[in-house]
Amino acid sequence: MFYRTAQVIASLTYLLASTVSASNSSDDVECGSIEIGQLTWASSEFLSALDGLILSEGFGCDVSYVVAGPIPQITSMAEKGRPQVIPELWLNSVGVMVAEGVSSGQMVISNRAPIEGAGEGWFVPARLAEAHPEIQTLADIIERPDLFPHPDDPSLGGFHNCPVGWACHITSTNLFYAFEMDKKGWALVSTGSNAGLDASLAKAMNRDEYWIGYYWAPTTLLSEYPMEPVNFAVPFDRDMWDNCIAVEECAKPRPTDYVPSEVVTLTASEIALPNAVEVYLSERQISREQMNDMLFFMKEVQADGEEVAMEFLDRYPSYLDRWLDPAVAMRVRAAVTN
Repeated sequence: MFYRTAQVIASLTYLLASTVSASNSSDDVECGSIEIGQLTWASSEFLSALDGLILSEGFGCDVSYVVAGPIPQITSMAEKGRPQVIPELWLNSVGVMVAEGVSSGQMVISNRAPIEGAGEGWFVPARLAEAHPEIQTLADIIERPDLFPHPDDPSLGGFHNCPVGWACHITSTNLFYAFEMDKKGWALVSTGSNAGLDASLAKAMNRDEYWIGYYWAPTTLLSEYPMEPVNFAVPFDRDMWDNCIAVEECAKPRPTDYVPSEVVTLTASEIALPNAVEVYLSERQISREQMNDMLFFMKEVQADGEEVAMEFLDRYPSYLDRWLDPAVAMRVRAAVTN
């Protein structure tokens, strides 16, 4: 999900400058058939089901789902106009494709923050701040390698890197050397795989140990283990990121903040929706904390996306009134309570 190239990062400049296109549709347009693109992780399953529930019960849409990774979903949207909606899409990995689709008029970014506070970067346990209030920034962390012992050599601090082959392995490695952590008692920890990265974090948290490494939120794992992003306390340098940090074996990396993340809702341009549906898609937003709560619920009771969507609306019924007209909200509320 977070595999990155310098070309992808550069494309985000264009996307951030673009605006959500206006549609000529009206409230007289019938919703019709809507295919929703569900990606292959838990938060997307939930958000897709939430949109499906509201579009179906509130607006009478004939909803279906297609499950695939982001690249085939975007390719299909560009070539076939389906799926018509991708509720949760991380631009960090597919920014170039989306930029091309937006530029050519094939797709529209209808919501620039469906998950408020979502992002990737370096994370530490949330309890670190309470136990060590003097540690506020990455520079403070670097001065305390003893708090983060390397699993193979406890005399060193250990930074848990992305698996080889992930683009974040390149960026995190370069940032490690940019901040000269190797000269200050630290060494990289090779996690080997996604499962290895997860296991290293879970093992440290279960032992009440401190952990620092690359991760992203919201995720199922971070819904169970509270983590906070590291404050790099330096400005973001776009040129340094694009031309060095995101480039394998960059010779002279320099400190920069982690590149900002952007999660969006993407819709096909050809789709004709009632204005109220477009407004819902553009305004629908869930906080990272709420998403983590829902992902924890999903894991604890082994719920599917639809069950989580129902649970969300049961916990936060006021969101229907925030996102929808009263009559539409009433129809959805009736469906949820039956």
